[in-house]
Amino acid sequence: QHPGCLEQISAECNAASSCDTVAVFNKSSSGKLLLSGKGAARAIDWLCSNDVRVDGQAIHTCMLNKYGGVEVVATVARVPPDVHPLIIGNAALATADGDGAAVGEMYYIVCDGGAVAHVQRHVERAVLEEEVQVTDISQDLGILSIQGLESGPVLQQLTSSDLMSPDFEVENAHRLLDIAGHPAWVMMKSEQPTIMNYDIHLPLHSLHGVYEEVLAAAKASNCRLVNAGYRALQCISFPCSWGVDVDYNDTPLEAGLQNTLSSSAEKSYLGKEAVERQLRDGVKRRRFVLVTQPDSPVILHGKEGVFCDGRLVSIVRNAGYSHRLQRSIGTAYIPKDPNMDINDGQFLAEGGEFEVDCMGVRYPVQVYLSLPLH
Repeated sequence: QHPGCLEQISAECNAASSCDTVAVFNKSSSGKLLLSGKGAARAIDWLCSNDVRVDGQAIHTCMLNKYGGVEVVATVARVPPDVHPLIIGNAALATADGDGAAVGEMYYIVCDGGAVAHVQRHVERAVLEEEVQVTDISQDLGILSIQGLESGPVLQQLTSSDLMSPDFEVENAHRLLDIAGHPAWVMMKSEQPTIMNYDIHLPLHSLHGVYEEVLAAAKASNCRLVNAGYRALQCISFPCSWGVDVDYNDTPLEAGLQNTLSSSAEKSYLGKEAVERQLRDGVKRRRFVLVTQPDSPVILHGKEGVFCDGRLVSIVRNAGYSHRLQRSIGTAYIPKDPNMDINDGQFLAEGGEFEVDCMGVRYPVQVYLSLPLH
């Protein structure tokens, strides 16, 4: 039986895609770390599998161990000089020399809130020889996320900056803006063409004031603002979450996180040799999305057995519900067929009949590389 809050979560999901509503998420519980110091540039290059030393863009990346396993899934942005006061003013950072001049670069790391301590330990262990400082500023900064077709016009009422200017057309762009009199670091994400979502990073004490201004701007636009939560956020994007979908035993190639790997042959990073070896030899398993059949009564919760042609091949790692598809969904790592050459590229998911076992009853599921749109 679905939880009683299913209709509420569905309304929150719809608000993020309807033409007369805006969904607002408080994502302040996300982990927020700052890497600073003289060796910060070298350290972040070695830590991140993607090219994150890019001005004006927030980059989705992994941080790996020497075996190629995923230790961290995060968004990393190089902190521009005009954002330094916003960040430094909310944390005690050793980022200046005796004359007060800034030392080195600063990098802002956003990760799952429950993974902050793990991320901090991994960073400190991986760059022991570098002169860097890793500071947890999770309690100092808040994140207000505005999503939906009308999110741009609503936010435009609160800033003099032109959100339609070429500066904001760069993928995953971030800029320092004045939002209703509050300095805020705004990160833009394009979920679909012409549709922007905005993550507003600002001091925690300014969060409520900006929220009230967003509410007033939505009313002025005859647009209904819907307060939405993490359950809706997961249902909308079904992200690859560290500790559930992926951990230090899984590689980016197995987890479908190829977009977090640098395409530069010159870039070195921790775990690159293992990744290149797997690229050469091929992966033995891959993360797939499971979707139940229409009108199926089963609700996936995680840990259910996954069967292919009657044989147990995996377990459900993560589970949720797609309000767009109106079906239960999950993820599982499906192995290659052991009877076939490991290099032929054929996975069990490319053929065969799949089922999940729930309370001793098996239900058919469809298997995809990513969550289908329809």
